Amino acid sequence: MNPIVISTIIAAASFILTIFSAIYLNQRHMDKLVEQLEKRLDEQGRRFDTRLEALQQTMTARFETVNARLDSVDRRLAAVESRLDRLEQVLFRPALPNA
Repeated sequence: MNPIVISTIIAAASFILTIFSAIYLNQRHMDKLVEQLEKRLDEQGRRFDTRLEALQQTMTARFETVNARLDSVDRRLAAVESRLDRLEQVLFRPALPNA
């Protein structure tokens, strides 16, 4: 066989082997990058859940404070209403007309 043909076949085979090995290494590298991205996304998700939980606790505490204040206002209004009812009964007692 001609040495040029043999060297061409060897060069082509090594070129093809190089291409396939580069593709394999590139795929491995991409897999590692995807794994790192998934880890980052999981970490971001956990941080978001933590922040959301803290926000929920804060809002719950604030709503409880507002509810307590509203209950206090309701009690005060009930007391004022009962006082007004007593005053109304005292002031507007039915009386017989003087003839």
